[in-house]
Amino acid sequence: MRALSILLVLFSSTAFSNDTATTLLKPFKQELKQALMAGLQQSPETAVEVCQQQAPALAQRFSVDGVEMGRTSDKLRNPANTAPDWVVPILTQFQSGDLTPVTVALDANTEGYAEPIMVGPPCLTCHGSQLTPQVQQALNEAYPDDHATGYELGQWRGLFWVSYPNQ
Repeated sequence: MRALSILLVLFSSTAFSNDTATTLLKPFKQELKQALMAGLQQSPETAVEVCQQQAPALAQRFSVDGVEMGRTSDKLRNPANTAPDWVVPILTQFQSGDLTPVTVALDANTEGYAEPIMVGPPCLTCHGSQLTPQVQQALNEAYPDDHATGYELGQWRGLFWVSYPNQ
């Protein structure tokens, strides 16, 4: 009976946790998109700079009060975006085609959440299979070991993740 009670508590908190997690991720995702779109309006090469410099700074800025967040992928561009250990099984799930957002208990006081990043039209400028020579050069300079190209519109690209206190 005790195990059933624990399961009910875990499952009943999942919807709340997803709401909490998506609320925590929302400003990071919005500001990142705005920064990347502004960079793209200047030039794709500027967008590469934005991605390299501002994206990590935004993740750091929103990682406060026990909250940590970021982005990762199975095809990394920036090695600093390597998945935390708890995210690795979710990457595997997403690779298999199951793109259902996931909430997991990390410990008694912390939950983690991950949701997919899908390739949209602007993403193809720097993540597609047909890059301009200027973009390819900017990527080679900023990310010499880049694995994050060759994507198609609508394809799964990576994931946003957040860990946060569950209280």
